Amino acid sequence: MTQNSYTPTARLFILLSILLMGGILCLVWDWAVLLWMLSLFVAIIACIGDWFSLQKSQFKQMKHACHPHPTMKQPFTLRVWIEAESQYPIHIDSVQSDQLKLDSIQAKLDAATPGTLIAQWNITPTERGLLEWGGCIISLKTPLGLLCRWQTLESIQIKVYPKLNKNLQSMTPKMLLQALGAKQQRFRRADQVFESLRPYVSGDPLRHVDWKATARSNALITRQYDLEQHHNILICLDSSRLMGTLTEDASKLDCAIEAALHLAHLANSMNDRISLMVFSQSVEQWIKPQRNPVEAFLHGLYDIRCKIVEADFNQLCTQILTIQKKRSLVIFLSDFIDSSALQPFMPAFSNLNRKHCSLFIGIEDPAYQKYLYPVTNEQKTTAQNLTRRLVAQDSMARRQKALGELRRLGLHAISAPTETLAMAAMASYLQIKHDGAI
Repeated sequence: MTQNSYTPTARLFILLSILLMGGILCLVWDWAVLLWMLSLFVAIIACIGDWFSLQKSQFKQMKHACHPHPTMKQPFTLRVWIEAESQYPIHIDSVQSDQLKLDSIQAKLDAATPGTLIAQWNITPTERGLLEWGGCIISLKTPLGLLCRWQTLESIQIKVYPKLNKNLQSMTPKMLLQALGAKQQRFRRADQVFESLRPYVSGDPLRHVDWKATARSNALITRQYDLEQHHNILICLDSSRLMGTLTEDASKLDCAIEAALHLAHLANSMNDRISLMVFSQSVEQWIKPQRNPVEAFLHGLYDIRCKIVEADFNQLCTQILTIQKKRSLVIFLSDFIDSSALQPFMPAFSNLNRKHCSLFIGIEDPAYQKYLYPVTNEQKTTAQNLTRRLVAQDSMARRQKALGELRRLGLHAISAPTETLAMAAMASYLQIKHDGAI
């Protein structure tokens, strides 16, 4: 809805001050009364004329355009076309917002359509979700400048999506395996499938030599195998209170969403079927496997918020066993305080791991990484720094104890800081496929 408001300007207050001083002078000189009344009449006529002049100017927001997928903390351009009917110069501004930071603004006439203005803003979103841009503000003054008209046009809702690391998107599975340091298996496993033939290289196992192809080409030819595809992958994304912890860049939930999107991109490139569950006290959202999982995850996760509740893994594991009939890799992206927080859910994890392969990824607070190691020479050895170091070491020891209990149940369990969470999740997924654990 458009809103109009008229405000007096400094010129009007100056005019009123002069009339007030003239009224005071009328008390001294009677002959000045006629001149003062004439001045008052002219001032009233000028104000009414200004009001009517501003009333004739009309503005209407026609359309807007911006990037189809605005990303958190990535600047984009918003353009608004405004139909303007005014004979006076106008000034365009925007409603300020903490969620959408405005870097600069430009306004120009549309050469293709007379009487149309194109206003352009450079906007940087500070968070993801369905954000509301307050709309543009048009201010207008007449040559006399006694009154100023302010008109706020319609607000616009903008979907801001989670950010993605372009460096990770460009990495192939082989590059990730090399970064992980995983070695290729020497023997064919049951979950490997034939890929192609290639010339024999020193060190290749003799059992992979294709003797028929060798006899035809009169040179040693070996068979090359690739990992089996079309596995079922299920990502379980925690949205409980612990995931709302703020880090230096964003919350743990934002980092987990980024990791889930990178996992979807990697699984899609390896022809695996990937789905997603968002849970807290119960399962809140389930995205089934689709042809383009990254786009489906983007539209499903851009407005997910943390809830001030505790995560219930018992209900989640029961729901997974009900929905996922085929053996799958279940990846938990969650957080915990110590082993006592996960102890009530150990039977549920053990029951789930009998049918599925499970990977639990605990998200570390990067603030602890600063105080885990001894104080350097550049830092002062104070009681406060030593206390922080002891607290950080105790917290990490409790985390490792909880992860050890999960490993004893047969789960794959790791802990990763927010900066390397996406990389650690992708590497663990590839390592499990590489080891044939699914």
